[in-house]
Amino acid sequence: MSTKEKLIKRFIRQPKDFTWDELVQLFGIFGFTIDNKGKTSGSRALFIKDSEAHTVHKPHPSNILKGYVMKQVFDFLEEKGFINDHIIGKDNNKEQEELL
Repeated sequence: MSTKEKLIKRFIRQPKDFTWDELVQLFGIFGFTIDNKGKTSGSRALFIKDSEAHTVHKPHPSNILKGYVMKQVFDFLEEKGFINDHIIGKDNNKEQEELL
C-alpha cells in the first residue's frame, strides 16, 4: 500500500489527531492547490482544482483539525467523487474482518 493510499485511508477513519499538513497533502493527492485568499483571509485557506474549490479554516493554536472541519472536508470530497464508496467499502470490510 502506497503512502498516498495510507493517508486517504487514515482520513476516511476521521482520526482525532489529523493535522493541517496531512490535509494539505491529502488535497494535493487529488490535484488541489492551496490559496490563502489574500492578505485579509485570516485563517481561511482555499483549495482549488479546475472548477472545484473548498474553503477550510486552518486550526490554531495547534495544528490538529477540529472534528467539524474533518466532516466538512470528508463530505466535500465524497460529494465530488474524490473519495468513493469502493474505497470506503474496502476499509470497512477490513475493519470488520479484524473484529472477527
